[in-house]
Amino acid sequence: LFKNLQGDYSLRLIVADESLTNKIYWNFGVLHLHFGGGDGSRVTKSTKPEIRHVFRKPDQRPTSTFSMVFFALVVVLPLSVLVIGLSSLKPNWGLCPSGVGFVFNVVLQLTIALAIVVIALYWVKITIFQAFKSFLVLGGVYFTLGSL
Repeated sequence: LFKNLQGDYSLRLIVADESLTNKIYWNFGVLHLHFGGGDGSRVTKSTKPEIRHVFRKPDQRPTSTFSMVFFALVVVLPLSVLVIGLSSLKPNWGLCPSGVGFVFNVVLQLTIALAIVVIALYWVKITIFQAFKSFLVLGGVYFTLGSL
């Protein structure tokens, strides 16, 4: 702003516009700037020494055996309990709707299955933004079919 030039600078605020007939001038005072350079000449810049970074050693990762046991306990075990529990249920086809209601029911069940697929793809391949877009579409289908 001052290009390292010391001296006196006046500080003023001018409020003006095309439609204002009376311009407003406020004179705040004078700034006396001294940069310590001596005669007011520009300060020369020199080459700085090279910065050498020392990065810390990465944290130790768990062994693959520990990771697989954790995966089995946290993911596979609850999923297998869910699958075994669902397979033990016997569907009551007498309560299944007929006609258009049957189509809506099947589409609703398919969107639930698609949500599970999106979650699995999020773990493996897609980003959170792609998963969010998919859930926005599935949420619209849930809202429409679930309220019928």
